[in-house]
Amino acid sequence: GSLWAPAATGAGGTRLKDLRLAKGEGVAGWVAEHGRAARVDHAGSDPRFARRVDDATQAYTRSLLAVPIQSEGRCLGVLEVINKRGIGGFRADEEEPLAALALLAGAAIENARLLEALDQRTRALDAEVARASVDANQSRKRLEGVLFAMEDAVIAADGNGLATLLNRSAQFLTYALTGLEAMGRPLAELLPNPAFGQA
Repeated sequence: GSLWAPAATGAGGTRLKDLRLAKGEGVAGWVAEHGRAARVDHAGSDPRFARRVDDATQAYTRSLLAVPIQSEGRCLGVLEVINKRGIGGFRADEEEPLAALALLAGAAIENARLLEALDQRTRALDAEVARASVDANQSRKRLEGVLFAMEDAVIAADGNGLATLLNRSAQFLTYALTGLEAMGRPLAELLPNPAFGQA
């Protein structure tokens, strides 16, 4: 709803950063509100001119050229250049390079916003994954606690038939049968009796 200068150069530039223009105030406010460029040859005689900005910055604007910074039909800001000493105003052919620069600025601002939104979403997803990982670990520990307390032998295997979890009874059983550490070994190797393989 208002304009302020995140970047300004020249005399009074630092003081300009503390000023805000209300919606529609000054030539820059008019450009933001209407989404059209403005060339002003005699700033002091233009009814849109915000004299308080000159008073605060002591810039004493003679002429100015302002173009909207836009993205997807929205005005994101205004790019303005002023002439403090020169006689006459800006030429029509000087508007085109400033408009091209404003177009690049609009794309850069929109890209920065998109990257920031993507970064926030990534952080939120990372937090969700971390929470899910903690929940999964807690569930696994509870399951392992139950399985390891059982006296019956329990062996879990992956789709390749490799042992992924053995409770204490299963570890004793497989070691007694083969003398091998069981984790990651094929079930057929751990339980050599053909009856186990059929089961």
